[in-house]
Amino acid sequence: MKHRKELDGLRALAVVPVVMFHAGFDWFKGGFVGVDVFFVISGYLITSLIISEKLKGSFSLGNFYERRARRILPALFMVVLLSIPFGWYWMLPEEWSGFSKSLVSVPLFVSNIQFFLEAGYFDVASEYKPLLHTWSLAVEEQFYLLFPILIILVWKIKRMYLLGVIVSVGVGSIVLSQYALLIHPDAAFYLLPTRGWELMLGAAISIIHTSPKVSIRTIPCYRWGAAIGLALIIYSVVSFDRTMPVPGVYTLIPTLGVALIILFEDGRSWTGKILASRPLVCIGLISYSWYLWHYPMLVFGRLGALNQLDSQLTIVLIFASLLLAYFSWKYIEQPFRQPGRIQRKTFIYLFTTISLLILGIGITADSFVKQTPETLTWLGSGIPKALGSMKDDSGKGCGAREPNSACLFVAKNNKPTIAVVGDSQARVLSESIYAVAVPQGYGLLDLTKGGCPFLFDLQVFISHMPKEDCGPQYQEKRMHRLSQMRNLVVVIHSALPRYIYGYGFDNGRGGVARYEPMYISKTSKSSINDREREILSAFHDTVRKIVSMGHKLIIVDPVPTTGWNPIRRLLLIEKYGLSHTFDDVVDYMKIPYANVLEREKSSRNIIESVSNQFSDIMSRVETLPIFCDSYIPEFCTSISRDKILYSDRDHVSLDGGLPIVERVVSIISGWKNYTER
Repeated sequence: MKHRKELDGLRALAVVPVVMFHAGFDWFKGGFVGVDVFFVISGYLITSLIISEKLKGSFSLGNFYERRARRILPALFMVVLLSIPFGWYWMLPEEWSGFSKSLVSVPLFVSNIQFFLEAGYFDVASEYKPLLHTWSLAVEEQFYLLFPILIILVWKIKRMYLLGVIVSVGVGSIVLSQYALLIHPDAAFYLLPTRGWELMLGAAISIIHTSPKVSIRTIPCYRWGAAIGLALIIYSVVSFDRTMPVPGVYTLIPTLGVALIILFEDGRSWTGKILASRPLVCIGLISYSWYLWHYPMLVFGRLGALNQLDSQLTIVLIFASLLLAYFSWKYIEQPFRQPGRIQRKTFIYLFTTISLLILGIGITADSFVKQTPETLTWLGSGIPKALGSMKDDSGKGCGAREPNSACLFVAKNNKPTIAVVGDSQARVLSESIYAVAVPQGYGLLDLTKGGCPFLFDLQVFISHMPKEDCGPQYQEKRMHRLSQMRNLVVVIHSALPRYIYGYGFDNGRGGVARYEPMYISKTSKSSINDREREILSAFHDTVRKIVSMGHKLIIVDPVPTTGWNPIRRLLLIEKYGLSHTFDDVVDYMKIPYANVLEREKSSRNIIESVSNQFSDIMSRVETLPIFCDSYIPEFCTSISRDKILYSDRDHVSLDGGLPIVERVVSIISGWKNYTER
């Protein structure tokens, strides 16, 4: 098969946007389409290789798998092995646990399935997963395992059917992908059945391109085809963003761009000369290694930095990964791709051993959970244990339950039952009540769900797509469960600013919480003003319905977000020897009160309005006075002199939840004769 330099340039056009997108540069906000470009190229090259050898009668499935293994495994395993010590040194225990799972899934070619199963509200942030980018390699590896068998089977039946079969599979895949985007976007993103159409597009182009019955030069204006294709790819890179529903029909724009370049470029047009230029070809040759190295470099840079990575350090990391990619290509990729230098038997033994080694580390690493330091210098003790998961009397966990089977702890000693309703912030409050108030005799009904505040008749959207398990129907279920109980104290709590603004928070001191767009509204892509109005109206309706059931109501204000993970920050401060006294540490941990107040302004106004209108039938707990302008004047903080108040950037620890629970219990105690009857 003839080597086409413009395809090396096309690889460069794929990898550069991916790297820059992962680095967070706004000019490449659609850089993720580089992965789609890679898929089409892979489909084209693999099909061309197989058909060429089939026509010569020299195709061997064993030889094919060996070539793919020699191409993929050496550099991949090197990156994985070198990531292990860095992961152990920098990661928090829950991140290390997730990383150990990826050490199992990568050698088994199923990391895309692992990351799909992990995707969700409580998942470790993708920016802290060093091997997340291997999902695309897993998709290709699964394709390489299955696709040659498909060609062999169709070839035996009738060779001329091959294009029709490939097109049919591709069309079925894109239809499935578009449907999956509506019901399960994570599945659409990560899995082969919904990504396969991109590889099949490349395969179809290969058959068309090599067919003697098709003459590209007879197509009118064929020389413009490659230029149009290049324009489509560039347009996608600069115009798409992370809210784009991919890999559905929108992804046809960059992938058809790739197809046009492959079909119409003959190396003589200005497009071909650009793509075949020496700089792009050089980057294209090392594109695989660069793709492998860049993401762990950025992740470990983030893990080791006290603040958000600035552009200068990010650029240093990018160039360092590029340098590593060159050496990886020259001294790892190239030698292993030459069967004459490393015999098949040696190769199989070596990489079977390395696979087993990585698998063994992954399996055992999760058994030996990484511990945080026993003592923080300024605190005189270690990081407190996270709140344990609530379990009912049968020992079953209370998380992710439907309202009709929600955990209920029966009140004792003539105390009322507290029903906590809301998202993950409410879940943490529920855990705190379970730890503190339930032993005092209070009952507890847990109606919390991550990413799902309690606002009647509204829908949560993630990346402008409806969150399937948090819409009006789910709120009806919650309301129905409350209606089945008598004389409850209903506590509503959620991270309301996030659902109003739909984006993260910059604390002004190097802490930037980045989220995918997430908000609550009646319609997708609503404005902030629309959401404020809808949330206020929904709050009023929710309060009326609860009070009409005869329940008491307490609204707990949102817990202010910090913009960074306080636990990680405290551990880094300790690691870098900056934590001799509380005053030393608090200087690194404090956040300007004005920044937090601005973030909380809209939600506070909404709750204030509801509280004023229903002041005779509900109570309110304000959280800002607990965390802001108290321990340190004019600043908010996640620590006190002897306690760590947060467990992550959005959720309090037991010590942080205790003053909230105390205020809730104090309000209840002030209601005379209000008990469960």
